[in-house]
Amino acid sequence: FYPARNFREAIQSIWILHFLLPLAENAWYSISLGKFDQYVYPYYIKSMANGMTKKEAKQILYNFYQLLNNYADGACLLNVGAEYNELSELIIECQKEFSMPGPILGAKISENISENIWNMLIDEKLFSMGQPTFYGVNSCINALVEKGIPENTAKNFSNNSCMGISLAGEEFNSMWGCVFSVSAVLAATVNCGKIVHKDFTVPGISNIKNIDELYAFFEKSTKYLFDICVKSYEAKASFSEKTDPDPFVSILTKGCIEKHCDRVFGAKYHNVTVECMGMINVSDGICAIDKLVFQEKKYTLSELCEAIKNNFNGYENIREDILKCPKFGQNSEADLYAVKIAEILQKVIRSKNHDNIVFCPSLHTLDANVSYGNCWGAGFDGRLSGTPFAKNAGA
Repeated sequence: FYPARNFREAIQSIWILHFLLPLAENAWYSISLGKFDQYVYPYYIKSMANGMTKKEAKQILYNFYQLLNNYADGACLLNVGAEYNELSELIIECQKEFSMPGPILGAKISENISENIWNMLIDEKLFSMGQPTFYGVNSCINALVEKGIPENTAKNFSNNSCMGISLAGEEFNSMWGCVFSVSAVLAATVNCGKIVHKDFTVPGISNIKNIDELYAFFEKSTKYLFDICVKSYEAKASFSEKTDPDPFVSILTKGCIEKHCDRVFGAKYHNVTVECMGMINVSDGICAIDKLVFQEKKYTLSELCEAIKNNFNGYENIREDILKCPKFGQNSEADLYAVKIAEILQKVIRSKNHDNIVFCPSLHTLDANVSYGNCWGAGFDGRLSGTPFAKNAGA
């Protein structure tokens, strides 16, 4: 009823919303500010024309930054670009002068960026603070198009330091919606469907004689196990919508009022991040299986499975040979196994998209690779029972 009339009131409005959103969502992290320099720009120009000085604008932003920084949301991101303006430049100046950890400066980069802006962004003072975070515009648009979003819509993206890319006001992002155990897939694949130490069997998996059969059964196991994840997630989401709705966020999300439902299913795009836990351990394990079993024929697959089952106790020689095999991140043939496994995972995960739900494969682990590894047995990459999984994206 009483919208902001000038720069100060615009910043006040943003702070009120920023304070209320996590209260409504019960989420205290990664509440980002979107295309800040774009939607605030008209208020900035109007206030400057009405006599506000650059010094006064900086003071308003300083107070705002203090609030954001004290809020202790280490993942709050403020976007600038890719169309840079006077406010963008002021924000970059402020980021350097204020020297606060929050918010994170998210800089959109395209071929059209001016040399002046580029030099401002690569300032040594900013780098010493771990700022800014760079996002390639074309890469972000392509990633959204790959998820099925029209290119014209994708061009309106914002960046968020944890989720990555979002369409503000149109998406419901279920971060860590599924954590998919890739290690369970390999365990079922090489054990005729049986997952070691678990009372669970994937049907239709038989003995494997070569690497091609391994990949074929790996994909079959992935489909079976991920189908369970999908059904579980959708049941949980449906239950959550009924028992834990968020009217405040829903009225701010396009489509919810028209559909008379919560943001979980009312949003135009419902993105479910699928964290592929242990993917690199598995790809390194398959590399070792291919080398030691199928190529060199030094061991049988049954011998390797028995060694894994016993956490390599009494099979130290097998573990030693496995550890000598190539590993992901060493610019060796091991990288090709990681690519193959990633392709299988993304194909199966994306095949489950329907209606407004998009399942998004991810290699992200944060530090959860430690806790997930803690409750899983030994691996074909030589990893011992209870030790952390690899961080996937890191060698």
